[in-house]
Amino acid sequence: MSKVLIVSGHPDPAHSTANRLILENVKTLLPGAAVRELGKLYPDGAFDVAAEQEALAQADIIVLAFPLYWYSVPGLMKNWIDKVWLHGFAYGSKGDKLRGKRMVLSVTTGGPETAYRHDGEQTATVREIFLPLRLTARNCGMKVTDYVISYGMMFIPGLSAPEDMARIERETAEHARELARILS
Repeated sequence: MSKVLIVSGHPDPAHSTANRLILENVKTLLPGAAVRELGKLYPDGAFDVAAEQEALAQADIIVLAFPLYWYSVPGLMKNWIDKVWLHGFAYGSKGDKLRGKRMVLSVTTGGPETAYRHDGEQTATVREIFLPLRLTARNCGMKVTDYVISYGMMFIPGLSAPEDMARIERETAEHARELARILS
C-alpha cells in the first residue's frame, strides 16, 4: 500500500470551513495517511525543515491541500515549498528525494465553477492556473496525477445562509470521498 502524506496549507485552520471539513473527513477515511497541517504546526512560518523533508521522503504520494489564494497556493504553503524543497533534496544533481512520487492537488475555491472557464470571470481553468505547481513537480521528478477541486466553498459566519453550510458540508464530504478513492 502506498504511503500518503497530506500537507494542508491553509494558513488559518481555525477559521477554515471547507478545508477543515475535508481534512476531518479524509482523516477518517484514510486513517493511515500522514497529515501535516502547516497552519497549526508553523503559524509563524518557522519550519522544521528536517522534519518536513523526512515526511516528504517517506511518502509515495504527496497531497497538497489548500484553498486557492490569488491564483496560487497560500503564502504559507509557497514559503514551505521554498524553504523545504531545497536543492540537493528535491532537485539538482543529488536532489532525488521526491523523484518518482505522485502529487495530488486538493483545492477549494471561493468562486463558482463557472468562473474558472475561458469564458468565465477568471478566464482560465484551475488546472491551467496550477501550471507552476505542475512544473515544480516535474522539476523535482514528480508528476501531478490528479486534482480534486471543490468550487464555491466560501462560507462567512453571520453573512452566509444556513443552506450554504449544509451544501458545503455535503460537498466537502464528497470531496473527501473522491480524494480517498484516488489515494486508495
